[in-house]
Order: sequence, then C-alpha cells, then structure tokens
Amino acid sequence: MDKGEGGFSRQSILILIITGFVVAAGWYVIAGNKMAGPMKNGITNGTNPTNASGQSISFSIVQSANEQHKEAGYQVNGNLITLYLGERNTGGYNYMVDRVVKAANRLDIYTTETKPGDNCLTTQAFTYPQVAIQLSEPADGNIAVHKMVKTQDC
Repeated sequence: MDKGEGGFSRQSILILIITGFVVAAGWYVIAGNKMAGPMKNGITNGTNPTNASGQSISFSIVQSANEQHKEAGYQVNGNLITLYLGERNTGGYNYMVDRVVKAANRLDIYTTETKPGDNCLTTQAFTYPQVAIQLSEPADGNIAVHKMVKTQDC
C-alpha cells in the first residue's frame, strides 16, 4: 500500500477528503434554513392508507439534510414543515413524504421511513434523517404525522 505523509495510505487520505466535502455540503444546505417554531412530536407508526378522507394538498420537497435532532418530531414555519426521524445509529436511512391530506381542522402527513436491511453496508456514524416540505397553503390547525417503515434489502 502506498503511504503518504504521516503513514496514512493515499486511499485513506482521499476518503477523509471526500467525507469532509460531503459533510461541508450538508452543512451548507441547512445553514440558511433554520426552522422557526417549537419542535413537536406526534409521529405515529402504522400504514399509509390509500383512501384517507379529505382534500389532498400539493407540496414540494425543499430540503433534505441532516440537522441533529435526536428525537423524532416536526417543526412548522408558515407553510414550511420539517419532519425529523431522530437519531439513527448508522447511515442508510431515508425519510419521504408520500401525501398530505387536509381534513376538517387537521393536516395528515403520510410518510415512509426506509431503513437498511441486515445485509446492507452502511456508514458507521450517527445520522439524523429529515425532510422538509413546502405546502401550497399555510399549515393551519392540528398536524398528524403517520409513518410507515420499510426495510431496504441490499
């Protein structure tokens, strides 16, 4: 193995440099997007029904980075909602918003957490998966987050 300065292999140094760029890029994405409002927890596990009653609300994904929220929950700032999975022991997790439905005075957000299977190679570091959505209208009233969990086979 070809050793560089300090006894590290060139491959190890390259991996450290690439990791630094990835971390720096993640911090760049979230630096200007601090969420206002208190952190709320109200995520229920279960399934995402295809026939949820109410009016579908259009949304767009505006951010998906790793802010360090150790607890699962969400924050609301007008029509911007950021949802957090909480701390995970490894990489390989993904958090997606499937649907947003407005019913009476409640907003139902249907999400899917994808977690790595037992045979997956993952980053061995704490991660904090999140997703932020911009709604087509303000998030008024109560919010209920429904989460379905899937396992990704590798």
